[in-house]
Amino acid sequence: MNRKLCSAIAEIPAVDIHSHIDRNQMSANDIDLLLFYHMLRYPMMASGFEKDLLWKWESISGEERAVRFGKWLELWPLIENTSFAWILKTFLKDLYGFSKPLTRASFPELQKRFSERSVSNSFAREVMDKGRIELILSSKFMNLKPLAQGEWDGRMLFTNEHGLSGGVHEYRTWPERLKKMEEKAGRQIGDIAGLRKVLEDYYARFDWSSMHAYVAWISSMADFTPVKDPVVDRIIGKVNETADGKGASPEDLRILEAAFIRATCGAIRGKVKIFQLVYGCQFQTAGHRHPEQRAAWDYTNGLGLLCAEFPDLHFNILNGYEPDEPELCSLALAYDNLSLGGFWWHTFYPSVMKTAWRRRLEMVPVSRLQGFFSDGYCVDWVYGRLAMTRKVLSEVLSEKVEQGYYSVNQAVRIAEDVLRIQPKKLFGIP
Repeated sequence: MNRKLCSAIAEIPAVDIHSHIDRNQMSANDIDLLLFYHMLRYPMMASGFEKDLLWKWESISGEERAVRFGKWLELWPLIENTSFAWILKTFLKDLYGFSKPLTRASFPELQKRFSERSVSNSFAREVMDKGRIELILSSKFMNLKPLAQGEWDGRMLFTNEHGLSGGVHEYRTWPERLKKMEEKAGRQIGDIAGLRKVLEDYYARFDWSSMHAYVAWISSMADFTPVKDPVVDRIIGKVNETADGKGASPEDLRILEAAFIRATCGAIRGKVKIFQLVYGCQFQTAGHRHPEQRAAWDYTNGLGLLCAEFPDLHFNILNGYEPDEPELCSLALAYDNLSLGGFWWHTFYPSVMKTAWRRRLEMVPVSRLQGFFSDGYCVDWVYGRLAMTRKVLSEVLSEKVEQGYYSVNQAVRIAEDVLRIQPKKLFGIP
């Protein structure tokens, strides 16, 4: 690897275009948030962690907490080979000075080091400085404490990720989703016109003046083939016929998913310029414990229909479905209102990112590429995921330099474009 190039890339400030950081508490205030980050829970579950204990969301204490940590340490050797384990070890070493093997014997030392570090935003600022994190876009904008005069703003700007339906296809059934929307809206939804009205009224409640994007994890099973409103009306009628919605066929539900996404686009247009569209992690069975890399064969092709139908929206794609990468690159060339914003869920692994970066850099102008988003809930994980991103990008760019495609200076410019310059341009950040 080209050391000069890697050193230069390590110094480039980066913009995180998608996170869930709370400005009121940016760093982890409980070691539980470090060890039970969702991308570690899944390999833990696959290794045999008791599901009810692993997925316990509320705070636990006493003996149950000790049992939970004990089980984590028991299974850690089985998942230490994974990329997210590397990320954890990297930020434990860099931020907490802990580089020992994680064992029952060493765990008390880690707890002590964690408790000694400030969990205030002064520590978060140290982390961001150390990681060269220039800005974070976060969907956590509700219930923020007003900043006092001169108080640090966390280098944070905001996106709106508040949705009305309560989950993607199969995570919740359509009858459940319609019921949830009706409860929030205070009215029944019997046709597509009613669905559009409910969504328009819902998004009209927000103050969009400080929002840099609307963000939604949407179904990757939608069929965007244009259909007339009466077709969708009949499908909604079928869904409402039974409690489980099984009167509607899988093909019907794909059309309904597309109608919902289109209605969402219509409801947010004019309020915000960017729709950050997150897809590719899907469910075949219900519940948050069973996500898989999944999308309909014609899904990505249909995104072109959205781009053409809503030219006033820019679709910033966070892709979680590796097989769609070639077509996404072609879409970024075909439509000037679509860009590729990084790697999500099942694509955030070095081997996947390397292959994708090689193709993206060969096909797509940097003006259509953004290099990093963390999906982080605390700055510790933002730091670690950025470390992985820089490492992979440096390796790919070093290959290109060694193969004679780029000079070192050109490679550095490309890295600065995708990590800092183009994200700021796209999201309207000075």
